[in-house]
Amino acid sequence: MSRFRSSRRSWWAGSAAVEFALVAPFIIMFFVGTAETVNYLRLYYRLEQAAVSAASAGARAETLNTAAVAELFEAARVVAAPHSAWSLADGPGRARTVVSVVSNPTNGNVVSWACSRGDSSLVAKVAGTATLPAAMTVPRGQSVLVVEIVNSRVPWMIMSASWLMNSRGPPLVRTHVILRPRSAELSTLTGGCP
Repeated sequence: MSRFRSSRRSWWAGSAAVEFALVAPFIIMFFVGTAETVNYLRLYYRLEQAAVSAASAGARAETLNTAAVAELFEAARVVAAPHSAWSLADGPGRARTVVSVVSNPTNGNVVSWACSRGDSSLVAKVAGTATLPAAMTVPRGQSVLVVEIVNSRVPWMIMSASWLMNSRGPPLVRTHVILRPRSAELSTLTGGCP
């Protein structure tokens, strides 16, 4: 009888080990996926705050010149830290910030000026274009300041590998802010882009 119990106990232990071996990869993927999702959302939030800070500082300005736009880029960099609001084209964490003003002098949106800093291969979809989201038309004789930040960090690179799940994963982290200047039109940039 004890020999029967002993063999039955080892069978249960072996069965539990096999079940754990089958379930463990899914548990690990769940925890890694959760951690990556949290990091992705944190990055998005930081970049959104950086865009809001830069746009708010620009919207308060009476006029914008080369030094003031350089300060907007610096504000975006500081608020986005430890993530990149703009970076060089090489290396990890490539990013780009674009600041522009869209005006409506007569009958439609026109880009008055646009400056960017960072990796130019990351295309801006809102800043620097006359077509604003939701077909927004700037009121005649007014302008809006647009700040867009694009970061190339893509979470769960391992899980989106073609050999594992054959999925693309989430897109680049992209955020933008559109603000109307508080007092001035800001449609001219004195001194050019920094």
